[in-house]
Amino acid sequence: FSLVMLLITAFWVTDPFTSKVKPGFTLRNFEQLIANPAYLSTSLRTLGIALAVTAVCILISIPLGIFMAKVASPWLRGVLAAAITLPLWAGYLVKVLAMRITFTEEGFFNWLVAPIGGHSPGFSAFTVVLTLTYLWLPYMAVPVFTAIRQLPPNLFDASADLGAGAWRTVRTIVLPLITPAIIAGSVFTFSLSLGD
Repeated sequence: FSLVMLLITAFWVTDPFTSKVKPGFTLRNFEQLIANPAYLSTSLRTLGIALAVTAVCILISIPLGIFMAKVASPWLRGVLAAAITLPLWAGYLVKVLAMRITFTEEGFFNWLVAPIGGHSPGFSAFTVVLTLTYLWLPYMAVPVFTAIRQLPPNLFDASADLGAGAWRTVRTIVLPLITPAIIAGSVFTFSLSLGD
């Protein structure tokens, strides 16, 4: 609903005197988005970062979900589930501030890699993608884990009996069956990252 309302209000007009957004219909907002180079570059960078965060969340969530659902012991599964949802327990600003402190010149990352000659990436697009991935990974990992957990074990056994390796099983069995969960997680991670 909120995404639909955001789209609807994108067509509304702005009162030039009060700067209030009022119901109406105009394409001028989209014209400015394309015509103004600052708006265009910011929009494209934002879109790229949101897509990167979504892709990284997918790449982390699938192997993590398979491990948690099909390999890990119940105790380890519980620990991993708590670790995945841990970012949801802290406030948004606390999490962002923690990532900011981690990547400053005197931060944890520089302290960790300085002995081997490394240095922090600073506040780059990479750091933004990493921070947003940390923030929104639970919204991808939980649906993917739940979908993988519901897959019958005999599908994996049948795939192995027919000679398929692990990667082929993931590609031909797991991915098609968990696509709805990936789509649901992608909606969350993409829209939240795009908003940030």
